Amino acid sequence: MISVELGFLIIKINTIILMAIFIYGVKVKRLDKSEMIIMATMLVSIVTSQIIVQDSDFYTFYLSFASSCLAIVATSIFLHVVLQEVNSKYTYCVYGLFLVKFLSHMLLHRVRTQIYTSDEPIMWLIQSHSVLVLACDFFIVVVLLLKVSKWKLRSTLSF
Repeated sequence: MISVELGFLIIKINTIILMAIFIYGVKVKRLDKSEMIIMATMLVSIVTSQIIVQDSDFYTFYLSFASSCLAIVATSIFLHVVLQEVNSKYTYCVYGLFLVKFLSHMLLHRVRTQIYTSDEPIMWLIQSHSVLVLACDFFIVVVLLLKVSKWKLRSTLSF
């Protein structure tokens, strides 16, 4: 299992990578307004969720992560509607990965607080959840990194 200190270090590294992608994408003018909205929402949410998670207890730990994932998607969709901006394929991919993270956090929250009262019987679930969340974060970085590069999603993908 990933320790809390290592988890916060991974989140800090992920935040720095996302900031670098954002700055590079703006500098080379390859980020559309749609990706700028989702990236700004992600960066603000990541920073604020770390403050909230530090004060969470056993019953609200995974619930706070789940609410953060859902808040990113909801806020980004709201901003897209308000600014009348059309979502890009990249943004839909990021939304999907955040919804997978949301569902996995909610599943683990439910199992951890309602079915079991301790972590020992479900350590395998907690460890696989950690791997899933890290994989989703990795794929979010990859999708956004490929957006600022010259790579384009194939036109056979229909959203």
